[in-house]
Amino acid sequence: MSVPITRDGPYAAPYAYQLAASESWQALTISATFDGSGASGSFYPCCSIYTQDGKLVSRDFPSASVAAGASAEVTYHPFLRTATSAAPSSGGTPSVATFYRSTFVAGDLPQTIAAGDTANLVWAHAKLPSDGSITGPFIGDVYAQMNIGCMADAWLRVGWEDGAYEKAAVLGTNSRIVPADAVTSSSYMAGASPLRVDTNDWVSDAVPAAYEANDLLHAYAINGDTAARDVNEAWLVIRVWPATGYNGGIPGWPQ
Repeated sequence: MSVPITRDGPYAAPYAYQLAASESWQALTISATFDGSGASGSFYPCCSIYTQDGKLVSRDFPSASVAAGASAEVTYHPFLRTATSAAPSSGGTPSVATFYRSTFVAGDLPQTIAAGDTANLVWAHAKLPSDGSITGPFIGDVYAQMNIGCMADAWLRVGWEDGAYEKAAVLGTNSRIVPADAVTSSSYMAGASPLRVDTNDWVSDAVPAAYEANDLLHAYAINGDTAARDVNEAWLVIRVWPATGYNGGIPGWPQ
């Protein structure tokens, strides 16, 4: 016989219910009432389920946020979906996040990269999807976080101060399929490259990948010169498609 689990609040958020060692459960639906009267901004009423060893296995929230000061009664129904044996699909419209800095377009100061140094690109501007699938930048204003299991692709384009010196732009991730954090022929410009132009030397990187929830992505610049050089512009665009049930990489694939 199934018995519902109920708890009468109020409790401060985030509130956690932990099963006793003798308990087991099957989640059919979860409902909660959120009091947002003390919220300083809009928020998403979120429900997360973790394994006994602390691994996140489910996270669900409504598609629309709740306004600051408002309250909401939310019922989560991810547990009532019909099971399917079909492979996760990457079709449909992706969620898109854009991060950028630009001396010319937005009036941002250049980001100076020290001689022979590798530095994370710091994003002055971010446009994030409303569904919460991608968040950031945070942790020092450099990381974007994937909040769902997903297939994704990302493009990085970096405009350096013009000059005859080695330079590179690289996407760094802990993604589960395509190795990143590697300088490739497409992300590197030699000092004697004929691609140098009058305003910016453009280098770019692109990574298709698969992510688990909470995986991170960042972008960094490598200055191969003996003098400090400026990054005048940088643009990062990420597209994600949900991949329900994805939970890991390919055994033996370099990561």
